[in-house]
Amino acid sequence: MAVSLLMCSWAFHASSYQLTEKSFVVLQENKVPAGLIADLKNSEKNVFGTDKEFIADLEKKFGADQIKPYHDPLVTAGLNIRASLVLIAIIGFVASFAISLGPVMWVLLSEIFPNQYRGMAMSLAGFWNATVSASVTFIFPWELSHWGSAGTFLGYGLMAAAAMIFVLLFIPETKGKTLEELEGFLMRKG
Repeated sequence: MAVSLLMCSWAFHASSYQLTEKSFVVLQENKVPAGLIADLKNSEKNVFGTDKEFIADLEKKFGADQIKPYHDPLVTAGLNIRASLVLIAIIGFVASFAISLGPVMWVLLSEIFPNQYRGMAMSLAGFWNATVSASVTFIFPWELSHWGSAGTFLGYGLMAAAAMIFVLLFIPETKGKTLEELEGFLMRKG
């Protein structure tokens, strides 16, 4: 998961933003006014490293009021990226999650809590899992607008790497052990 997220971050970091002839076709398809497209065609064609720099330059040239309503189509039209690399990274992340942290977390949690507290503990773990998942969904747009795509995926990639280190150092192996053996082992360790 960490490798996939970091690969995605690198792909966005290595991307550039510039308006080209293809960009103007995309803008027309997204119903950007013809007057703004004509102004954009006549403006200086600079290359920018991030979407924030790209939009800031357009807002400086044409005014924030004229650019803001078309922020998303402009960013999409100006983006030059290795899209296949991003696609491979996202598919790799989903596949990695599906065979690791996704299902294993629930199995691990059901094994490490003592029998008498397991039902309550699993409910609490499920609540916090849903809360954190919802929080990620709600803050993702803010992260994109403040940190950019590369920074957002870098943050998630570093968190995934930290989670991997945590699992390797602190999560006990439960394979082949009964629930009672695990409970005894964890109670002694704790």
